[in-house]
Amino acid sequence: VNTLQKHQSILEFKDIEKKIKANPLYRQQVYQMKKNQQNAFLFNKVEKDRAEKMAISVATELKENIESQPIVEDYRNKLQNASDLLQYVTKTIEDKVNEEFIDEQS
Repeated sequence: VNTLQKHQSILEFKDIEKKIKANPLYRQQVYQMKKNQQNAFLFNKVEKDRAEKMAISVATELKENIESQPIVEDYRNKLQNASDLLQYVTKTIEDKVNEEFIDEQS
């Protein structure tokens, strides 16, 4: 586990994660997006179609804006790299366990 924590892809992910969480614009936009998504849900429940559509529109626009920010794109790339590493490690362990199990059955 300590070796994984020191792997370049994990270190890069942790670094960008800190940066994105510390970004006030990002946090504000995420808050506003979630607020509009909640409002859309509530408006739907009370049959306020126009208000629901407006809240959905604002939430969608905020989501697209958030997703297009370079820091978010960088975050996604680093998250994918870290995920790929963890999947590789998990698959390697699974293969080894299966191999040992098959050997024991023989």
